[in-house]
Amino acid sequence: MKLLIESWHTHLKENISEDQKQQTLRILKNWFGYEGVPEEVFQKVPIFRDTFIKRRIGSGTAATAFELGNGNVLRLYSNNRYMGHRSIEEEDRQYEKVMSRTFGGSSKKGDIVVYAHGIIEIESDIDDEPERKVGWVEMNKVLTLPDYYRYMDVPPYIWEDKRESFDNLVYDIKSFLSDFSLTENEDEWEAIEQFENSFHFNKYRYEHITKKELEIFIAGIFKHYKINNWDSSLGDIHFDNVGFLSLYDQTLVVFDY
Repeated sequence: MKLLIESWHTHLKENISEDQKQQTLRILKNWFGYEGVPEEVFQKVPIFRDTFIKRRIGSGTAATAFELGNGNVLRLYSNNRYMGHRSIEEEDRQYEKVMSRTFGGSSKKGDIVVYAHGIIEIESDIDDEPERKVGWVEMNKVLTLPDYYRYMDVPPYIWEDKRESFDNLVYDIKSFLSDFSLTENEDEWEAIEQFENSFHFNKYRYEHITKKELEIFIAGIFKHYKINNWDSSLGDIHFDNVGFLSLYDQTLVVFDY
C-alpha cells in the first residue's frame, strides 16, 4: 500500500515555489490564529513536500478543509471536547480503514478516497495543554451540495431552502438514533424503514427537497452512521460537508464530521 501511495504522490508531485509555500502559511495562519504553528504544520504534514494549499474550502466545528494544488483536499481536524466528537485517534483509525479499502480493492460505493493521513503534535495556545494534537487527511475532492446545485444552475434562494430541509432531516435522524438502540449488525435499510415509520419522520419538514433527493440523503446519512456503529453523537453533519463524488455519481458522501 505504501508503494501505491508513494507512486500516486509522485504522479501528482509539483515543484513548490517559495510563493506557494508562503501562500500556504498565510492560509494556515488564518485557521490557527497564532504565530509559529503554521510553519510547524507545514513541516510536519508530509504532503507539503509535494503540494501546497490553494484555498480554504470550508469549516466545521472541529475541522477545516483546504483545496490542494494537486486537486485533492486536505482536512485538518482537532478534538472538540464540547461536541461529543470521538477522539482524533479513533477518527484516524477510520481513515486507515477507508484507505485500506481504497488501495486493497474493496472500496464500497460512496466511499471517499483517502491517499494519506496521520496525526501531528503542535504547540498549543491553551494553558493546560502544552501540546495539541491535530489530525490530517488527504482525500479526493467531493462535490459539495452547494457546488452541485450551482453546477445545476439552481438559484441560491432555492438551495438555501434545501439547506433548511436537509438540516431538519439530519436533526430528525439523529433524534431517531438517540431513541432507538440499533445493534452494530443492524441492516441500514431496515433502520431506514424503522425511521420512516417512526414519529421522527416528518416529510413536511423536508418540503424543499424532492422525493429523489430525500431518498439519496436518507440513504447516505444512514450509511454514514452504520459505518460508525450508529453513533449519533457525530453531530457535525450539515449541508456544506456532504456531497457527491461527481455530477454523475449521486451517492451522498459525508466527508467531514
